[in-house]
Amino acid sequence: MKPNQRKLQFIIISLFLCALAGVSAEKISTNPWIGLEIGPVPVTVMEHFQVPEHRGVFIYNVGIGSPAQHSGILPGDILIMKDRELITEPKQLKGMIAETDPDTRITLSLLRLDHERVSHMSMSIQVSAGSREAEKIDNWPGFIPVVLPRTILEQLRIDESFGNVIVGSVNTAGSAVEAGLHTGDIIHSVEGRKVSNLVELYTFLNRGQPYVEMQVYRQGGNFILRLERRQAE
Repeated sequence: MKPNQRKLQFIIISLFLCALAGVSAEKISTNPWIGLEIGPVPVTVMEHFQVPEHRGVFIYNVGIGSPAQHSGILPGDILIMKDRELITEPKQLKGMIAETDPDTRITLSLLRLDHERVSHMSMSIQVSAGSREAEKIDNWPGFIPVVLPRTILEQLRIDESFGNVIVGSVNTAGSAVEAGLHTGDIIHSVEGRKVSNLVELYTFLNRGQPYVEMQVYRQGGNFILRLERRQAE
């Protein structure tokens, strides 16, 4: 790809990501605190697993050492219920957590997705009092992925077989930024496994290895990055 074409690719992807800013993930940064970065359930995930519209929230990142991680919640999970009350949007869940007294134990019902099945699970989680320090902790995997539409792939003359999941944003601290992941990177594979949707991406990321190898495409070049999968102490 020529330099001008690479520059055009970067500009188009950047504009596309700006258009998605309104649906980007946000941290549950209230006090009390559980350590999640959430957003609406992506349309592609909703369609793939027939999740009802306006049902649940999608977990993009889980804080290292947070109450959520200690309870076993993983990025890629869909939260659908808190203590028997349906969850319909991120703002609602944030309000629920904000109204919960610190040290209270709550039950979150969720869907856990992989490329073969959907598992229904419930997790008991103890809400933390929270603090500014807690909100700054690292999280896993440390970035927000989005699916690049076929029309954009065609405009950029990118072979769809290479990948259509791109990095929408990278957190300012944590494994992703330390590994050198950039906004606009196209994720081709994780641990040698081709990634074609968000379900596959999170399935591969959540496997138990301490380091995760990711191949990305960036402005005409291929890069191999290693993300450290940090665990709670």
